[in-house]
Amino acid sequence: FVGPPGIGKKRTALALAQAVLCTEKPGEGCGTCTACVSITSGSHPDLTLVNPEADKTTIGIDQIRELQHFLGLKPVRGNRKIALLEEAHVLTPQAQSALLKMVEEPPGAALLMLLSVNAATLSRPLLSRCQHIRFAALPLAVVEELLVQEHARQPAEAHALALYSRGSIGYALSLNVEVFTEERQHIIEE
Repeated sequence: FVGPPGIGKKRTALALAQAVLCTEKPGEGCGTCTACVSITSGSHPDLTLVNPEADKTTIGIDQIRELQHFLGLKPVRGNRKIALLEEAHVLTPQAQSALLKMVEEPPGAALLMLLSVNAATLSRPLLSRCQHIRFAALPLAVVEELLVQEHARQPAEAHALALYSRGSIGYALSLNVEVFTEERQHIIEE
């Protein structure tokens, strides 16, 4: 999954994981069964999220080896093992080579999802073996609606945040609405 940060790549990947591992509505995901709830909370035994370690800025080969071991194990509750590499753009060249071997010869019943803000940082051989799904910036109205409905923002506040969001819910939520409201008022007064 390739696209700007904060637009729903991880959310989409988790929804796909729910669709794959859901016991109530396989292929769709119900959002309420034990499997779906444990995926949302990050505690499903057949799902792992790979990020740079706390003191590092890259995903190294040792993490990919651990991932290969995880994916090689039999699923505990579901019918597959699923891995999300949340920041695939920070894979080291050695980690990409190890991942390429895993993609070419997947261990067991594995589903591997790479989330990246920039696919250009990944090697051509690795990219050529992946299905690409591009995510675009969200329209202003969608950002505004999500801020109101899912993040309990007031409509005026949601509108102000959406204007500066660059189409990203994550970015909109990181903004200080008071600063933007004051700045906007100052500009209007000037």
